[in-house]
Amino acid sequence: MRAGTRNDEIRAFANTANQVVLRHITLLESTGLIDFDALPQPPVGTTASASAASALNLGSMDILTSVVLGLLVCGATLLLLWLIRSSARRRHRPGDDYAANRTAEREKQPAG
Repeated sequence: MRAGTRNDEIRAFANTANQVVLRHITLLESTGLIDFDALPQPPVGTTASASAASALNLGSMDILTSVVLGLLVCGATLLLLWLIRSSARRRHRPGDDYAANRTAEREKQPAG
């Protein structure tokens, strides 16, 4: 929810959701199953996007490779669709039946 939201219903819903989440966290912590000392410390001084990229272990080359691969797949798909459509057009053209019939009629006529 945005901090500047003026809708009272949305604010009430957000407060209720926040209370539910905090209650669940409290219940989970009260079980004693979590050893907070065993958890790793969060990195200090990193931005959210940098920490997300490091968590996913993505480098700039991995992203570039993914983009190039995606473009190649799209290009191959478009090429395949074009080939299928063009071969279907070559197999049956509207005027082909007429031309084939005229050629057959000429071949049947005696040379003269």
